Amino acid sequence: MENLEASWWLIAVYLVVMLGIGILGRGKVTNIEDMAVAGRRSGVWLIAFSVAATWINGTTLVGNSALGRDFGLSSYWAGGSFLFVTVWIGYYVVPRLRETGIITIPELFERFFGPAYRLLALILVILRDLGVTAGTLGALTVVTMALLDISAIESQALWLGVTVIYVFLGGMWAVLVTDSIQFVIIVAGTVGLLFSGIGQLGGLSELGSRVDPILLDQFGRAGGLQVLAWIVIGIAVTWGFQG
Repeated sequence: MENLEASWWLIAVYLVVMLGIGILGRGKVTNIEDMAVAGRRSGVWLIAFSVAATWINGTTLVGNSALGRDFGLSSYWAGGSFLFVTVWIGYYVVPRLRETGIITIPELFERFFGPAYRLLALILVILRDLGVTAGTLGALTVVTMALLDISAIESQALWLGVTVIYVFLGGMWAVLVTDSIQFVIIVAGTVGLLFSGIGQLGGLSELGSRVDPILLDQFGRAGGLQVLAWIVIGIAVTWGFQG
């Protein structure tokens, strides 16, 4: 009961902070550029933290944890391809996109290929975002159901409601700030959980003695072909998602 009450308080504080950021961000939204791209005035670190939080989300933590359990270190090759392509996009693609003055990718397609391609790009972006949203919402729902002892519908309504409110109030500025806060929470929580788990096992030596050695091999249980598939998928997904 005490753990359940503590979980409620922690999540309640988190949600209040998210909503508060959305309310504070209202004053920064005066036009479509403020809403969609934070007026093009956001700093490098704010963007970097936001991109990191976009990748390291509920889907990543829950899904990759399961892959790590089943395939060990070899399952994290996809993460390396995510990192490589994201850095390349940041240094090579983004500066060129900023020079065009566009706000959305469909707008870019219309400028170079015509109105029909803007519609096609819009459909693809919507389908991509539906998949990403469904995956993230599903992971949040599973975690919240376990922590708060509520139904799936209640959990989904909670997260969707709060997200919609702070996004529509504060626009991209609110998204960048909340993403940055979430990134700090994710890193602190993940590192804390890692050290806590190792401590409960009795240290790294004890952990090593309990883990199947093949799970520590970079090409171990998955095999070279599967690793190559993860790399290709990681590159394709990163390019499509960040686009």
